[in-house]
Amino acid sequence: MRPNLAARSLAVLALVVLPSYTQSVKDIRTQGTEMLKAVRKTVEKNYFDPEFSGVNLDAVFQKAENSMQQAQGPGQTFGIIAQALTALNDSHTFFIPPTRIAHVNYGWRMAMVGDRCVVTGVKPKSDAELKGVRAGDEILSIDGFRPTRDSLWRVKFAYYSLQPRATVRLQLGGPDGAMRQAEVVASVKPGKQVIDLAGSTADFDYWDMLRESMAEAAVDPHRTHTIGKELIIYRMPDFSIQSGEIDAAMERIRKYDRLILDLRGNGGGAVSILERMAGYLLGKGVVVAQRKGRKAEKPITAQAPGAPLEAKLVVLVDSESGSAAELLARAVQLEKRGTVIGDRTFGGVRQSKEFPLQLGVGRVVMYGVSVTNADLIMKDGKSLEHVGVMPDEVVLNTPANIAAGGDATLARAAELLGVKLSVEDAGKIFPQKWLN
Repeated sequence: MRPNLAARSLAVLALVVLPSYTQSVKDIRTQGTEMLKAVRKTVEKNYFDPEFSGVNLDAVFQKAENSMQQAQGPGQTFGIIAQALTALNDSHTFFIPPTRIAHVNYGWRMAMVGDRCVVTGVKPKSDAELKGVRAGDEILSIDGFRPTRDSLWRVKFAYYSLQPRATVRLQLGGPDGAMRQAEVVASVKPGKQVIDLAGSTADFDYWDMLRESMAEAAVDPHRTHTIGKELIIYRMPDFSIQSGEIDAAMERIRKYDRLILDLRGNGGGAVSILERMAGYLLGKGVVVAQRKGRKAEKPITAQAPGAPLEAKLVVLVDSESGSAAELLARAVQLEKRGTVIGDRTFGGVRQSKEFPLQLGVGRVVMYGVSVTNADLIMKDGKSLEHVGVMPDEVVLNTPANIAAGGDATLARAAELLGVKLSVEDAGKIFPQKWLN
């Protein structure tokens, strides 16, 4: 598992770099070919399945190398490398393009709700709001491409990382069924094209990158909300948190006898935090998943410094819940610890390691590749990859609810725990946050 590198919303910063201001097409192709070869070597050495799921890597990368000779710019070379890796059809094996050339804020968010791609939020005073994009709108097409459950992550990867767009053309369907079009202009701020990790500005470059990553994480922070003295709701947007913070949150939660764990939009994170959360919910020593790779590894096992929680539990998931979030939700089902409600999860559940790579010395272009080093097998003997977690009860927040700012899924979770909470009031508990 790994932090969710595919951004959760179109408001998150897109990261891309042009290796040089004055590169010739020949130089671009040469660098692209070097990057392609380094990525292939890393995958061949580290991928969990030495047979590569039956994929002919020779043919795949030869095709990519041939395509590289037609590339006209860095964005195309990045796309060629990324496309080559999609042949493995693996959620955790993907290209990590170079560092940033610009900060791109699209000003709207989207997610699959059931089988429909829906706008889940619009930044106030953004161009998207001015152009009439509204929460609850169904996205019928993005630049002419219709997003589906199987393709949306690829769309996001392209728009966030490979080739961010200054404008995006949307075909929309409102909750009332009316269709319209909008051409939305992104907010773009220039950034550095090359990170100098050896020169006089190295420290500033590093800390700028660190501050920006912290700001992105703060867009959707870990939060709790209580209703009366019995129910607590824990909004857990990721597993990229310190163990001490989890312990502190669990001690607060321990005072309540009913818990809603909100894993919607949670794309995963650190295995150690998954194990810690599992320990608090399931009890120390429970095996969450077995690792299956080239070499034997210990299973993912519940760990916790204290006694498990006794609160009655409902877990919320959606189409954006991935990786560690899926493992935890499914373990809750298999151990009969609680009820899982919401939408079918993403189905991206494997363990991976990120390998940093670079071009040049001193003044370098940094890039990398995430490579799956283990499949994860649940207690029932099945993998969640491409399958996801089917909730015990499917409860979708309809476009109409989203448009009105309501949250039908959270309201239903409270009802299951014997607490009255209207759809409208549920939507006010965790308001959306935006980067400036």
